[in-house]
Amino acid sequence: MSTKYWDIYVLYIERCVRENYENDIDPAHYEMEFNHFWPRSIFGDWPVGQFLTLRQHAIASALQTLVFKENCMCAWYKQYLPPKLLELSWSYFRKAASVNGKKGGEISHAEKDENGKSVNAVKAGKKGGVTNSQLWQSTMDGFIGNPGNVAQYNRARGWPGDARVRLS
Repeated sequence: MSTKYWDIYVLYIERCVRENYENDIDPAHYEMEFNHFWPRSIFGDWPVGQFLTLRQHAIASALQTLVFKENCMCAWYKQYLPPKLLELSWSYFRKAASVNGKKGGEISHAEKDENGKSVNAVKAGKKGGVTNSQLWQSTMDGFIGNPGNVAQYNRARGWPGDARVRLS
């Protein structure tokens, strides 16, 4: 673990949480994502974290990658990272990608059929598409999303994941 990057990571998270609170950014905002303070890829799914904007989450994950010297990033984070941070952290993503059978740093794009649908979604059948298009609402505070998002949102607050109702 790199203590130099740990201090930067902790200070960055504190700043993000403070700024989001001061600017009254709603955690249910569509461009926010739950950031696990302890990376899920290393420590499993601990319900300790905070909601950050997509850019904040990408930067936090890149800092986690530098702290733990293990990939904690997704490919889409690349668009949000400052060039220097991208340069420092991307080698861990490339290393993890090559271990998983891809060329280092290669970002695979889904194959499309003649209708423009992902080949994998077609192979999976209707279930995946139907589940993702459903709208559910948390019975605890009214948060709306797909079934998985609402369950995760509830669990992150210590509520039962199944405290939700289907809207459509």
